[in-house]
Amino acid sequence: MKIGQLSAQFGVSTHTIRYYEKIGLLAGGRRDSSGHRIYDDSDVETLMFVRRAQTMNFSLNEIQKLLDIASDRELDKPAARELVTEKLDEVNNSLAQLSQLRKELSNMLTSCQESGSDSTCPIIENLRDTESQ
Repeated sequence: MKIGQLSAQFGVSTHTIRYYEKIGLLAGGRRDSSGHRIYDDSDVETLMFVRRAQTMNFSLNEIQKLLDIASDRELDKPAARELVTEKLDEVNNSLAQLSQLRKELSNMLTSCQESGSDSTCPIIENLRDTESQ
């Protein structure tokens, strides 16, 4: 498969694929006699792995660690479990922050709806008060 076909199959640019090669996520396409990069099933599987890991919010560095883990069966479970535990902690922290943000925004909206049209905007006032803290 040529780089353009791989790019189209996974919805990533050819520049992204070349970048993945440069940083070592992909082994790098071999070149055919005319100099075109050719990718095999192993490259397709790796790119599929990378894309799936990205949808789970793993960074490229974390994905590289996962790929390294995948290539060493002795590290497989414990190292992968540690990395996923860290990612789950990050997600839980993000959810807590988003929950707090949702509560604050909801309170601001309620204040605005209850304030009537003659007073200052409670949303703007709330943001001004927050900036001075």
